[in-house]
Amino acid sequence: MSLFLLSLPILGSASPALWAEIGLGGYVVRWNYAPVRVSLSGIDRPIDGEIRLVQLIGNPTEDPAEVDHVLYAGKISDRRYEATVPIYDPLNRVRIEVRDVGGGLIASDEADLRLKRRIGPFPAVCGIRISPSEDAVFIDPSELPRDWWGFDPVKRLWIGGPGAADEGWTTIGSWVTAGGSVVIFTGSDFYRFDTPALRRLIPIVDPCLATGPDGTEYLTGVLRPGARIAVERDGIPLLIIGGCGAGAVSLVALRPDQVSEAELAAIVARAPTSRSLDAAPVAEEVLRE
Repeated sequence: MSLFLLSLPILGSASPALWAEIGLGGYVVRWNYAPVRVSLSGIDRPIDGEIRLVQLIGNPTEDPAEVDHVLYAGKISDRRYEATVPIYDPLNRVRIEVRDVGGGLIASDEADLRLKRRIGPFPAVCGIRISPSEDAVFIDPSELPRDWWGFDPVKRLWIGGPGAADEGWTTIGSWVTAGGSVVIFTGSDFYRFDTPALRRLIPIVDPCLATGPDGTEYLTGVLRPGARIAVERDGIPLLIIGGCGAGAVSLVALRPDQVSEAELAAIVARAPTSRSLDAAPVAEEVLRE
């Protein structure tokens, strides 16, 4: 998580502060969208104004272009604000500003994204303890993006266990429909995070628990059209892969702690990667505007 603390002299408050989290798990990819969360505290009373993210594009010593995004406009008070914006040049520092309705600067500070920059898409792991690859980024369920395009830099989302609410699964489903790829671990944990949106996403219908020859409980059901069994364990369908719009959903029938290293390697090898709609042209269009 990328976290920086700013002390803001807002409206004479004794101890106002601002926390900002930029990126998914604190990581960003150039020309990809990223969630930005700004939390304010210590403000005596609500004020009319805007919260902005300002980015520099180009060499900072040679009159770089400046692009700013309004993260929020309206009554500003003690709470968290979230928006999803394209990251243009993470080699340069970014600035967060709080301005009043007349444009007057109330507070600002900068964050350095260079150490949190990734060259390309990365796997993200949420709510479970597995490590599919060395470049995996671990995120808390509370860090799941509000907007589906916030998953823009994710190569594959690995998720399981309670934490993602129904709206979270709806967002994940929208991302998958646009070309994302999610791997969902279930087993006997399934009913702990079962939601209508999740059921619409997984590649089986009428999910239920069954018991394997060794007494292990696993999730099974009727395959949706086009879904296939990609990995088996002693006749148990361990990995089921199905399409969803332009993307893919990989259902693991067991809990993550029940999957061996060899089985995890097989899942990594067979689960599709994201082929989300390229956000770079969209980011360039926003830049031109």
